[in-house]
Amino acid sequence: MELSLNEIEVTAVKAARGRGLDHGIAAEVGAAARWLCEEGQDGIAAVAEALADDDCTADRLGLGAVDLALATTEPVAVFTCVSNLLLAGLAGRVGLIVSEEPGGLRVKRSTAELEHVVQAIAVPAPSCWAQIEEWAAQTYVPSSEESRTAGAGAGLTDND
Repeated sequence: MELSLNEIEVTAVKAARGRGLDHGIAAEVGAAARWLCEEGQDGIAAVAEALADDDCTADRLGLGAVDLALATTEPVAVFTCVSNLLLAGLAGRVGLIVSEEPGGLRVKRSTAELEHVVQAIAVPAPSCWAQIEEWAAQTYVPSSEESRTAGAGAGLTDND
């Protein structure tokens, strides 16, 4: 199954919201998933790995380290994160890199010009995509007679 980058980003945002992350953090997760897929990496697997952790928070995603690395020229240490690959996406989309160094991960500015080759589509693993869609579905309003009467969907008339 081939998916557009937009579909990946939007569904990752919904999945993050479905797992209880705030809207802004969920938007960062979606943008990171898209960036990873653009780079030929498995952004969906990274999101699935991160969101599967019951302690998935902004701190455990590494967003604080990314923000700090943007504000300084020094590398920022990351001791725990829920997905190293998603951290690389969060950092990479704003021009930072993640490296493994003695003592753990470091988020830092790159000293080299990074090559940016953009992929137009992504082909996620079916099991990862199914999990992301399941979490995204947690943001949908359940269908009921009351919701249809109030105008949800086609309402009471569907004349397409």
